[in-house]
Amino acid sequence: MTDQDVGVAFATLATALAVALHKQGVADGEALLAETVGTLEAVLQDDYPETARAILSACARSLRAAEG
Repeated sequence: MTDQDVGVAFATLATALAVALHKQGVADGEALLAETVGTLEAVLQDDYPETARAILSACARSLRAAEG
């Protein structure tokens, strides 16, 4: 895993969270989680480095678990 892969993954996660916050507002936690997970899952379809996809997949799984 390179520093660049980690940077790409966390920048993408931060962007997904920022977009979700902007769209949903902080008060709506369930919608925020769903929006963030949806964004991450869409990003995972793109051509990201394998290690970055692994980090984002783990984040998406953790957020899905938090939804339940």
